[in-house]
Amino acid sequence: MNLHALQRFNTAVLDYQHKLTTWLVREYDLVAVEDLDVKPMLETNQNAKNKQDAAWSRFLVLC
Repeated sequence: MNLHALQRFNTAVLDYQHKLTTWLVREYDLVAVEDLDVKPMLETNQNAKNKQDAAWSRFLVLC
């Protein structure tokens, strides 16, 4: 994947997350986040966990 395609992909993901969090905040009076132990729910691949952590932390910032 070249740099331009990677930037377009990252922009698309951020746009989707922004639209989703904006909708959640407008639709509901309260947005609560539960601190779950998701480690058993994730794949054993450490790389998958790193990607999950990055996506989730960005989601929390946008909320």
